Amino acid sequence: MKTAAFARRLSLALLLLSAAGAAFATNPAAAPAAKVVADNPALHPTFTVRVVGKGQPMLLIPGLNCPGAVWDETVAHYQTRYWCHIISLAGFAGTAPVAPLADPLLPAVRDQLLAYIKTQKLSKPTIVGHSLGGFMALALERGPARGHRPARDCGFAALHGRHPESGRYRGNRAAHGRQDAPADEAGPLPAAQRQMVAGMATDTARQTQIARWGTASDSATTAQAMYDMYTIDLRNDVGRIQQPVLVLGAWAAYAQYGSTKESTRAIFTQQYALQAFAVNALDYLLKPVQEARLAAALAKARAHCSAPVPAAMTPAGPAEEAPLAPLTVQDQVFVKDGERCWFVKLADIKLFEINGSYPRIHFESHQPLIPRTLQQLEARLDPKVFFRVNRQQIINLKWIAGIEPWFSNTLKLKRRGGPEVEVSRQQSVRFRELLSL
Repeated sequence: MKTAAFARRLSLALLLLSAAGAAFATNPAAAPAAKVVADNPALHPTFTVRVVGKGQPMLLIPGLNCPGAVWDETVAHYQTRYWCHIISLAGFAGTAPVAPLADPLLPAVRDQLLAYIKTQKLSKPTIVGHSLGGFMALALERGPARGHRPARDCGFAALHGRHPESGRYRGNRAAHGRQDAPADEAGPLPAAQRQMVAGMATDTARQTQIARWGTASDSATTAQAMYDMYTIDLRNDVGRIQQPVLVLGAWAAYAQYGSTKESTRAIFTQQYALQAFAVNALDYLLKPVQEARLAAALAKARAHCSAPVPAAMTPAGPAEEAPLAPLTVQDQVFVKDGERCWFVKLADIKLFEINGSYPRIHFESHQPLIPRTLQQLEARLDPKVFFRVNRQQIINLKWIAGIEPWFSNTLKLKRRGGPEVEVSRQQSVRFRELLSL
């Protein structure tokens, strides 16, 4: 994701990065033969594991709707030097989903991964993940078992690896009950699917394979995983990571959703780099990675590995972030999206709406993205004016033109100069209480 920078000091083992066809690593020191511990799949029902290779342990976690087979080329390249534990998550790419489905799901996956690392006695494993897998690599730092080395590949402008409509999709299935979702929402239409996978791979054969994996995935599992990534904020945990981490962020695939190289770099700086350098991170890379830039980063890591560490040196703690003051409806806020800037009065903002990884602000005819979460915005906005109607939207109550009863005792709000907004079942109850005499 997570998403992370992140080394208070590097261990003697070198970083490994492996991501979608482009990987680097130097030969690790010869490792003693690993003592194989019999795996008990019943202890981790949220995933299965395929183990190949020998050497230093490495976990490879796939992205949303992908099976462990997405790492086949990577494993073939590294299995003579690394003891590869390839994870396949239940419910993705045709595998049987967990029943009942955990809510939240990803914390359960995290806990079972940590337990697997412990029971298999994997000493300082390298954790490699892309998209959801990268999110899980960072999430493992929340658990009690530390000492692994995450490597993460993510697209910052669409952190969760799917089209922004996935937020609405999860809302239909979870906020209103999965059983309430229409049957025709079980999978995207072929045209939409083609558009989605075009941002994930350039090779048409791989696009077809990705689409097949997505179609074969359990929709409820996909929706729950999407929802978890939308609502679990790992940024405060970034500064606590003590092991070396390499993060690759992509933007070109998400240009159609408004992503630019500048906006992606800004998101990285705010979410990774600022907190990372506060704890002495060594470097970061932004895709497309230049060979010379990668070589320089590796040289810096090797130099740091070979340097003696003073015995008295203690890691700095994570930087404390002062809480921001609440805003009033008359306050003005500075908004920057790419090269464009605005100074906007909060009263003129009609709607905050998740689009991809971050909210869009709706004011006048503009809809810029901002690198914040809805939770952060909600904490600063006046609750008498701005109301969280569902998981994806915060609406300005002053811009409501009408209210209609909707399905399952929910509400639909008509906005002045904008599309209607559905209020979730739980928030419909709060809305009635807030506005009742």
